[in-house]
Amino acid sequence: MFKKTALVFCVVFALCVSAWADKPGSKFSNDVVTVWVEQQHDEVAVGGESALAIHFELKEDWHFY
Repeated sequence: MFKKTALVFCVVFALCVSAWADKPGSKFSNDVVTVWVEQQHDEVAVGGESALAIHFELKEDWHFY
């Protein structure tokens, strides 16, 4: 069960990051989950720090553990 969940998470994460890299603000959706990435800053100077927020919206009766 854990391996299947981890695999689904990795695939969704990769697709979300791929979509975000092409079009910031875009979302990835399928039958189970909607995922999008939000950046902390639009630009970061060399040596600066920033963060990414990864948002997940699961369909009813689906859970992450």
